Amino acid sequence: VPADWTSGYYLAVFRVTSGPDAGKTGFTPFIVEAPPGDHSAILVQVPTNTWEAYNTWGGEGIYTKPEAVKASFNRPYSHRLLFSWEYPLARFLERGGWDVAYTTDDAVDADPAILLGHALDMSAGHDEYWTSAMRTGWEAARDAGVNLAFMGADDGNWQIRYEDDRRTMVAYKYLADP
Repeated sequence: VPADWTSGYYLAVFRVTSGPDAGKTGFTPFIVEAPPGDHSAILVQVPTNTWEAYNTWGGEGIYTKPEAVKASFNRPYSHRLLFSWEYPLARFLERGGWDVAYTTDDAVDADPAILLGHALDMSAGHDEYWTSAMRTGWEAARDAGVNLAFMGADDGNWQIRYEDDRRTMVAYKYLADP
């Protein structure tokens, strides 16, 4: 996206233009993240790991039977959970004119220091799947005096890790992690 886009939630909408499914649509949400060095008053961590855990596109997800252990981010979404869990928060913050920027789970995993330098870090929605680096980053932000807010339930409940340069989430939720 162009560099002048505002940090936030966006939807890419896809429309079938020919064939028997012409006119049908699908979407993929994406986040325009805060630029490097951003020190907005509020930084919202978007729970992209949870989006993926609940995603059953292609037949398997962390919650299907049998349960998948690995979930690829390289697929569209078969659910609209963000509209229930996160959209109201984003609307509230943006309508209120708050100085807010957004980041994703995998970005915090890659650089937990992005949680520093804000007055408030918020975990949006149902943010239950975290890496150990994410938890360490949140604890470091807390210890540095950053205020923390968890705007959903079950936050940071399951430890996961990434493979394939953060394109695959590995979650041993129901099976023992070897």
